[in-house]
Amino acid sequence: MKQLADRNDPRAGDAMLALAKGYFVAFRHGETTQICDRLIGQDPNHIAAFILRGDVADVSRKHDDAEKDYRAAVAAGPRNALARSALARFLTKKGQTREALAHFELAKQFGATDAATRLGHAKALSDDGQTNRAESVLNEQLAVIPENAEAFIEMARLAMERNDPGEAHPPLERALQAAPWHRDAAGLAEVVYKKLKRPAEAEAMAKRVAEMRAEEGRYGALKLKARDNGGDLAVRLALATSCHANGRPVEAVTWLTEVLRIDPKNAAAHAGFAAYYDATGQPRRAAAHRTVSGQSTGAKP
Repeated sequence: MKQLADRNDPRAGDAMLALAKGYFVAFRHGETTQICDRLIGQDPNHIAAFILRGDVADVSRKHDDAEKDYRAAVAAGPRNALARSALARFLTKKGQTREALAHFELAKQFGATDAATRLGHAKALSDDGQTNRAESVLNEQLAVIPENAEAFIEMARLAMERNDPGEAHPPLERALQAAPWHRDAAGLAEVVYKKLKRPAEAEAMAKRVAEMRAEEGRYGALKLKARDNGGDLAVRLALATSCHANGRPVEAVTWLTEVLRIDPKNAAAHAGFAAYYDATGQPRRAAAHRTVSGQSTGAKP
């Protein structure tokens, strides 16, 4: 992919953007920004590059730069749903709720149906005191993805805002069933159990949250190690394993892709891809990777 991006190929722009997204997930923010700068230099209205560069600035706590890029994306594509949604979610975090809501409404008007937009919209509506509308948006999301952990967590938060831990408990249970690794769900469940006077369960959740924080710390350390050691396959495989276990399949694929870029016949990476394709209902692709990894399979590639 990098070779394609470096050539004067009509597909180079897409390849560069895909490479930049991979770098972003791999915590290589400087390289992500460099590619976005290049794309924007070639096309001053490159919406996706503005959004991705804004994401880098946001996670790097350069909030003024992030806002500038998100607004540039909207200016480049006023009817682009992803640009509107990215700016709206950023403004929600800043507490600029009314402006965020206006952008969420436009994002939906321009065709946004993704979970990030719906959940962000519900959060902004909640922040604005429009709890009934927030619940309606969350129900829309659950109608599309019935076991969406994020939607259940927001439902529980709305119940806790009404000081109703009994109502918050069922959606939290559903959230933890769907995503046992979700730290926000476990943390809120700890609070709910305390409110419900169930100390043993509250203590169990506190331990679970501590374990999740420790795992998050290990993951962050591994990402830094991967960034500083470009050819370390073991670190990248460990990151892929962590992502698979903690509900981040896209990140897992990014790390596995890096391994195969360095070692195209790496059996562990092909086995990881086989597991990913099995989980996403793509048996032929899974079988093809299983053939390379040396795993037995009854399916034909």
